[in-house]
Amino acid sequence: MVEHLYRYNSDDILFSRMLDPIPDQKNFCMHTHDFCELLFVLHGKGSYLVEGSRYPIQPGCILMMRDNESHQLLSDETQPYDRVVLQFYPKAISSDSRLFEMFYGRELGQWNYYEPDQVRRSCAGDLLLRMQSHTLPKELTNLIFECEIPACLLLLLEVFFEMKAGGFQKREKGTGELLIDFVNQHLFDDLSLSFLSDHFFLSKSQLNRIFRASTGTTLWEYVLAKRLVVARQKIRSGGAIQQICRECGFRDYSSFWRAYRKKFGTGPANDRKR
Repeated sequence: MVEHLYRYNSDDILFSRMLDPIPDQKNFCMHTHDFCELLFVLHGKGSYLVEGSRYPIQPGCILMMRDNESHQLLSDETQPYDRVVLQFYPKAISSDSRLFEMFYGRELGQWNYYEPDQVRRSCAGDLLLRMQSHTLPKELTNLIFECEIPACLLLLLEVFFEMKAGGFQKREKGTGELLIDFVNQHLFDDLSLSFLSDHFFLSKSQLNRIFRASTGTTLWEYVLAKRLVVARQKIRSGGAIQQICRECGFRDYSSFWRAYRKKFGTGPANDRKR
């Protein structure tokens, strides 16, 4: 069972320190969400799947995922899993989009990983650890987080530009990543298994196996999760719910409503009020 060692949350920011003394893989399914996430690993072993890329879990590394970028931990259950997690909506941090270049200035599943030595040299890990020690009243803690989160992102932004300039992590895409790219480009189209099998010249069983190995889940579960996140973003921007339902590839509103409530814990109309 996960232990929450520190937790701070506001409407747009969640910062926490979490420990799984004995990680259970059943608790770490593929997921997507509508906010950005920064994961700082303090202890643990295994790997992390992000949109077809597999990154090693090492103490001191950082992983970054933008909204609707699928990811899953593949844990070594013999090792405790201790991490600091920062989740936020960019609009709450800064109106300057340049600060979020490491989230949005790259392809899905590319340049998500910051090696322990890079994190150490940037001092971003030290700042994240310091952020969990605040015990001031909430209004002052809010102010501190509003200052320290942009500072942390700036430190990592420099590392990101160094990686891109040096071509680190750049490699040719395999079949799984090409399949993921195609699905995301046609997310709201009719993505039947038969159509994709024909398009990629693969049998249905081959396609299923490759897709699950690349994402940690089935094609339909992946598509459903992503469509729901996009629908939520559109709903919160004030769009008409029935129209959004159709635009996001859902043919039946009742099925959309049930899937939406299951994922987000509330119905579309209630979510709009946020």
